[in-house]
Amino acid sequence: MLAFLKSYATPTGPARRVGEEEAGNDITNAPGRVMNRTGSGQQGSEGEVALHIWLQNDRHCSGWDVSFLLLSWFDFQTIVLHILLCLLIFYTVYYMTGSICCGAFRLNNFGMLIPFEFNMEPSYSNPNYLANVLSMETTFLISGLLFAVLLKRWVWDYTITVTMAHVLLTVAVMKEFPLVWQWWLALASGLFIMICSGELVTYLACSNTDSLL
Repeated sequence: MLAFLKSYATPTGPARRVGEEEAGNDITNAPGRVMNRTGSGQQGSEGEVALHIWLQNDRHCSGWDVSFLLLSWFDFQTIVLHILLCLLIFYTVYYMTGSICCGAFRLNNFGMLIPFEFNMEPSYSNPNYLANVLSMETTFLISGLLFAVLLKRWVWDYTITVTMAHVLLTVAVMKEFPLVWQWWLALASGLFIMICSGELVTYLACSNTDSLL
């Protein structure tokens, strides 16, 4: 979750100010000189000065969010839960649309591997291929709308995460890396549709909320 975790990469708030004030008490005005608490000092490089400031900040701000590795356990659980819910929504919609498309094209069999199938002949005269592509694009469209309702923010970030997870699951299930460029083209177009639909819903929802206020 790149965009969501960026907010944790920059220290903010009272903790930062306290650390800076304490670190400032330990550093003289002379460049490159680090002072200890007794008042004695020794010449140091800029890197040593920066390390000393960081250690002082870390000493007084144990809860300081320096990077995304210091996310609270609650935030980590929320992110994982949202990803799992998005994956559940994505594949539930995929199987529903896949079954509808198979019925629309009067296919005799409905394969449980339809979300991961990419080896079929890419031809518009092939009903299996048409049902697969149509179910994929419809799934991405509906999933984007549902993601917007569930998340209400960072929809594009979760859609990319779900798409990457789908590619990994496809490789794991089929035990083969997809080399069919038509499949990648359909996947990229579906991702674009999912991002646009989700972000459009969140934008309209935020605009309506602002107008009500």
